[in-house]
Amino acid sequence: MRTSIGVAIFIIYISILLLIAYLSSDKESNNDLFFTSNRDAKWSLVAFGMIGASLSGITFISVPGEVGNNNFYYLQIVIGYMVGYTVISYILIPLYYKLKLVSIYEYLGNRFGRTSQKAGAIFFLVSQAVGASLRLLIVALVLQKILFDNLNIPFEATVIFILFFIWLYTKNGGIKTIIYTDTLQTLFILIALFTMLIYIMDQINVTSVDLSNILISQLPELVFNWEFNEGSNFFKQFIAGVFIAISMTGLDQNMMQKSLACKSIKESQKNILFFSIALFLTNLLFLILGFLLFEFIKFRNISFPKDVSGEFINTDQIYGTLALEHTPEWIGIIFLLGVIAASFSSADSSMTALTTSAYQDLFFKVKKNPKKLRKQIHMVVVFVVLIIILCFYYIKDDSIINYALLAAGYTYGPLLGLFTFGLVTNYRIKETKVPFICILSPILTFGISEFTLDFLNFNIGFLVLPINGLITFFLLLMIKDKALFSKSIFK
Repeated sequence: MRTSIGVAIFIIYISILLLIAYLSSDKESNNDLFFTSNRDAKWSLVAFGMIGASLSGITFISVPGEVGNNNFYYLQIVIGYMVGYTVISYILIPLYYKLKLVSIYEYLGNRFGRTSQKAGAIFFLVSQAVGASLRLLIVALVLQKILFDNLNIPFEATVIFILFFIWLYTKNGGIKTIIYTDTLQTLFILIALFTMLIYIMDQINVTSVDLSNILISQLPELVFNWEFNEGSNFFKQFIAGVFIAISMTGLDQNMMQKSLACKSIKESQKNILFFSIALFLTNLLFLILGFLLFEFIKFRNISFPKDVSGEFINTDQIYGTLALEHTPEWIGIIFLLGVIAASFSSADSSMTALTTSAYQDLFFKVKKNPKKLRKQIHMVVVFVVLIIILCFYYIKDDSIINYALLAAGYTYGPLLGLFTFGLVTNYRIKETKVPFICILSPILTFGISEFTLDFLNFNIGFLVLPINGLITFFLLLMIKDKALFSKSIFK
C-alpha cells in the first residue's frame, strides 16, 4: 500500500472523529456530560459501540492468527462470557442504577468505606493504564511499520500524535463523544472483517454453504478441548469466561461507564444482553476468518515461520502480513481502517474511564472548580499513558511486557472478591487491612499457579481470576468485624 494513501486515510479518519466530537459535545462541557452523557444515551448505540471497545487492536490482530495453533478454543471463553453478561445484567446493573453511581467503585465506598473505594479504584487505574498502554503500543507499532517509518517519523512522535488526537476529541464530550465514535469504529472493524472474509472465500473458491459444512463437520475438534491438564480445557475456559466477563466488564469502569449512560435500568440491561450476543457472533466470525487465513496460506503456499514443535511463531503478524502483502491494495486500505478503529476505540474509552475513576474515587473531597479538576486529571492520564508506552517501547523485552500484561490481569481478582463479599455477606470489615489483602491475594494466586504447573503438571490457565477472587473473599472473611445489615442482598 502506498504511504500517501495510508496517510490520507489516517488524516481523514481523525478528521471524522473530531467532527463527531464537535457535534456531540456542547460549549458547557459539564462533568455530567463527560462522565455519564447526562444518562440519555440510546442503548442500541451503546451496545454496538461496545463491540469495538471490547475488540482491542490486540484482539483484532491476534484472534485470527491464534487459530493456527489453538483452533477455535477461544470460543470456549466467549461461551462463558454469555453467562457472565447475564449476571451483570440482572445483578450489577440494577445495583449501580439504584445507587446512582458515576464510578462503580463508589459502591465499595458505600458498602465498606473510603479506603476500600480507593483500593478498588487504584487497582483498576493501574491495570487499565498498563493494559491500555500495551494495547495501544502494539497497534502503534503496526501503524509505525505501515505508515510512519516511510515518512521518517520517529515512533515517539507517532505515539504523541495519536494520544494528542485522542485527548482532543474526548476532552469535552467524554463518554458522550465516545458512544458515537465507538459506533463508527465498530462499523469499520466489521467492514474490515467481512471484506477479508469475502475476499478469501472467493480466492480459495469456497461458498458460504461449503464453509458451513466444513466447520460443522469439524466443530467438536475445532471448538472443544477436553484434555483436563491443559490450560485450554473446556471447563477451565468456560468458567474463566464467566468470571472474566463479570470482572473485566461488570467490575470495570471502562465498560460499565457506557452502560450507565443509558436512560434506565431496562435499557442498560437491553444493552448488555444485545452486546453479549453481538460480541459472541463477532468473535466467531474472527475465528472463522482465522480458519480461512490458514486455508489461504495453504492455497497460495505462503511460508510463515514455525518452531520445532510445528506451531506458528509470531501469529500476531499473520493477518496483517496477508492483508498488506498478499492481497490487492484496497484490501490493505480497509485493513488499515480496521486497525486504526480497533486501536482508537480501545484507547479513548480507557482514558476517559481512568479520568472518571480518578476524579470520583481519589479526589471526591475536592469541591473547588470541578470542571477544571476533571480537565487536569484527563491531561495527566494522557501523559501517564504516554510514559508507560515509551517505557515498554524502550525496554523491548517481550518477557517483561508479557509479565506486565499478566500482572494487570491479576488485579481484577481483588475487585471480584471485594464486590462479591459486599453482595453476598452482611459483614463489616477492618478497612485498614483491605489494601494489604488486595496486594497479598494476587501474590498467593501466582504462587498457586506456579506450584500446580511445576509440581502437579496441571495448568490452571485463566482460572487464576476466579481463584484470585476466592482468595480475596476468604481473606476478607478473616478481617470481618460485625454485621452491617440484618440480611444480605440475596435474602
